[in-house]
Amino acid sequence: FAERAFRDDELVGQAFYVQFSLVGVGCVCWVTQLVVHSDYRRRQIASTLLSRTFTGEYQACGLVSSNPFSVKAVERATGRPVVPGTQHRHFKQLVEASGIPYVQECAFTSSAIQTEFFVDHTGVDQSVELLVKQRKWRLGTLKPGEEFIAFVFRPQTGKEAGGWMMMAIFFVVLSALACYLGARQ
Repeated sequence: FAERAFRDDELVGQAFYVQFSLVGVGCVCWVTQLVVHSDYRRRQIASTLLSRTFTGEYQACGLVSSNPFSVKAVERATGRPVVPGTQHRHFKQLVEASGIPYVQECAFTSSAIQTEFFVDHTGVDQSVELLVKQRKWRLGTLKPGEEFIAFVFRPQTGKEAGGWMMMAIFFVVLSALACYLGARQ
């Protein structure tokens, strides 16, 4: 499957993805490639592509990438943080069920997978340092040939789902209150 972003007739971004079912989790969406033209970065195009990709009844969605801003785009698109412990519990099953050839035999930790995708990490390391200083990063740094694992999961149990619902209700009430107060001024 694919989602694409255009400016006029020019392709400026794309997301390729697969979807599959995982026992104990449900429907999963795995983005296998997320690309935004360098002239159009930092304009929320990746987040928008992922928001359009992650629609439906997905219980888990994410990607593997050496770019920390792709990880942040997953979080923005879903409104959920990437939690290393949670994704680590499911990642072996995700890999096996995905059918994605290039990750089947790769070693992984709670936040990275050794794909042997060797890129210059100079910019990546600087981006991670910035995110760490802002306290917006949980995944650590990459070793040569590694990529970040970035999956988010919807609540599965009644307790988690109840918390999810209460948070949604809280934000609706907060938004309504802000509109009401704004209208009174």
